Amino acid sequence: MTITQSQKLWISATGAVTAVALCWAFAFVAHLNVWASLILIPYIMPVVQSLDALTRLWVFVAAPVVQFSLYGLILGRGWLRGRLRTAAIVLAAIHIVAIVVCYLIIRSYI
Repeated sequence: MTITQSQKLWISATGAVTAVALCWAFAFVAHLNVWASLILIPYIMPVVQSLDALTRLWVFVAAPVVQFSLYGLILGRGWLRGRLRTAAIVLAAIHIVAIVVCYLIIRSYI
Protein backbone atom coordinates (compact mmCIF):
# COMPACT_ATOMS: atom_id res chain seq x y z
CA MET A 1 0.00 0.00 0.00
CA THR A 2 1.43 3.35 -1.00
CA ILE A 3 0.72 6.52 0.89
CA THR A 4 -0.39 9.56 -1.10
CA GLN A 5 1.01 13.04 -0.59
CA SER A 6 -2.24 14.18 1.00
CA GLN A 7 -2.10 11.34 3.50
CA LYS A 8 1.54 12.16 4.30
CA LEU A 9 0.58 15.77 5.01
CA TRP A 10 -2.24 14.69 7.31
CA ILE A 11 0.05 12.28 9.14
CA SER A 12 2.68 15.02 9.57
CA ALA A 13 0.08 17.50 10.83
CA THR A 14 -1.35 14.95 13.25
CA GLY A 15 2.16 14.25 14.55
CA ALA A 16 2.80 17.96 15.10
CA VAL A 17 -0.50 18.42 16.96
CA THR A 18 0.22 15.37 19.10
CA ALA A 19 3.70 16.72 19.91
CA VAL A 20 2.22 20.06 20.99
CA ALA A 21 -0.36 18.36 23.21
CA LEU A 22 2.29 16.16 24.83
CA CYS A 23 4.57 19.15 25.32
CA TRP A 24 1.81 21.12 27.05
CA ALA A 25 0.86 18.16 29.22
CA PHE A 26 4.46 17.47 30.20
CA ALA A 27 5.26 21.13 30.86
CA PHE A 28 2.24 21.72 33.06
CA VAL A 29 2.54 18.41 34.90
CA ALA A 30 6.17 19.30 35.59
CA HIS A 31 4.94 22.74 36.76
CA LEU A 32 6.88 24.54 34.05
CA ASN A 33 10.10 22.90 35.15
CA VAL A 34 13.09 24.66 33.60
CA TRP A 35 14.82 21.42 32.56
CA ALA A 36 11.74 19.95 30.92
CA SER A 37 11.12 23.19 29.08
CA LEU A 38 14.76 23.46 28.05
CA ILE A 39 14.63 20.03 26.44
CA LEU A 40 11.22 20.45 24.80
CA ILE A 41 11.27 24.11 23.70
CA PRO A 42 14.84 25.34 24.01
CA TYR A 43 14.55 28.32 21.67
CA ILE A 44 12.59 30.46 24.12
CA MET A 45 14.47 29.69 27.32
CA PRO A 46 17.00 32.57 27.25
CA VAL A 47 14.15 35.08 26.84
CA VAL A 48 11.64 33.55 29.25
CA GLN A 49 13.62 34.27 32.39
CA SER A 50 13.11 38.01 32.03
CA LEU A 51 9.31 37.82 31.59
CA ASP A 52 6.59 38.17 34.22
CA ALA A 53 4.46 35.16 35.15
CA LEU A 54 1.48 35.87 32.89
CA THR A 55 3.59 36.59 29.83
CA ARG A 56 5.68 33.50 30.56
CA LEU A 57 2.54 31.39 30.61
CA TRP A 58 1.48 32.71 27.19
CA VAL A 59 4.94 32.07 25.80
CA PHE A 60 4.82 28.48 27.09
CA VAL A 61 1.43 28.03 25.42
CA ALA A 62 2.38 29.58 22.07
CA ALA A 63 5.98 28.41 21.64
CA PRO A 64 5.24 24.67 21.27
CA VAL A 65 2.58 25.45 18.66
CA VAL A 66 5.06 27.41 16.57
CA GLN A 67 8.02 25.09 17.14
CA PHE A 68 6.28 21.78 16.53
CA SER A 69 4.30 23.13 13.59
CA LEU A 70 7.59 24.14 12.01
CA TYR A 71 9.09 20.74 12.87
CA GLY A 72 6.06 19.03 11.32
CA LEU A 73 6.38 21.14 8.19
CA ILE A 74 10.08 20.30 7.84
CA LEU A 75 9.55 16.58 8.42
CA GLY A 76 6.49 16.51 6.16
CA ARG A 77 8.37 18.17 3.30
CA GLY A 78 11.25 15.78 3.82
CA TRP A 79 8.87 12.84 3.68
CA LEU A 80 7.19 14.13 0.51
CA ARG A 81 10.59 14.45 -1.17
CA GLY A 82 11.77 11.04 0.01
CA ARG A 83 14.30 12.52 2.44
CA LEU A 84 12.59 11.93 5.77
CA ARG A 85 15.63 10.33 7.40
CA THR A 86 17.89 13.23 6.41
CA ALA A 87 15.34 15.81 7.54
CA ALA A 88 14.89 14.05 10.89
CA ILE A 89 18.65 13.79 11.52
CA VAL A 90 19.26 17.44 10.65
CA LEU A 91 16.30 18.59 12.73
CA ALA A 92 17.43 16.49 15.72
CA ALA A 93 20.96 17.88 15.42
CA ILE A 94 19.68 21.46 15.31
CA HIS A 95 17.45 20.80 18.32
CA ILE A 96 20.30 19.29 20.34
CA VAL A 97 22.61 22.20 19.49
CA ALA A 98 19.82 24.60 20.54
CA ILE A 99 19.50 22.80 23.87
CA VAL A 100 23.23 23.06 24.54
CA VAL A 101 23.48 26.71 23.47
CA CYS A 102 20.42 27.75 25.49
CA TYR A 103 21.72 25.86 28.52
CA LEU A 104 25.02 27.72 28.26
CA ILE A 105 23.18 31.05 27.91
CA ILE A 106 20.99 30.31 30.93
CA ARG A 107 24.02 29.35 33.03
CA SER A 108 25.80 32.53 31.84
CA TYR A 109 28.63 30.67 30.17
CA ILE A 110 28.01 32.57 26.93
